[in-house]
Amino acid sequence: MTKIYCAAGWFSPNMEKAIKDIEEVIDETKLRAVTFEPRNDTGKHFGGSNGPDWNGVFDDNVKHLKEAKLIIVSTVDKDMGTIWEAGYASALGKTIIYYNPFMESKEQFNLMLAKSGVGVCVSKAELKDFILNFFKYDFNGNIE
Repeated sequence: MTKIYCAAGWFSPNMEKAIKDIEEVIDETKLRAVTFEPRNDTGKHFGGSNGPDWNGVFDDNVKHLKEAKLIIVSTVDKDMGTIWEAGYASALGKTIIYYNPFMESKEQFNLMLAKSGVGVCVSKAELKDFILNFFKYDFNGNIE
């Protein structure tokens, strides 16, 4: 089951930097096996002779958004698909943390996103601290 869904564009140098930061934090926290990342995990939908299976990509992303406990959303360059994922995750009642290492001030964050998330991280250290503390109390044992 997916525990983390990484919603992030990768279509510009700044987006690429942000997603690499997120990937490094996921690897450092040893949560790669429970993370769904569309750019790396939807490849099976691109090998067909009829071109990409866009319905498959969409359905896969929605499935993993529904399964995830935590959604990490990069707001770098305001990718439309990423913002849609954030809105959908909010409607599902998911825990959302926003990440943007290029923000100068958290006070300038978008109202609608701010109200849908639990916080904004502007550095890898902040993001790592949030993830570690979020999963610190994630009980995985048997319940009597």
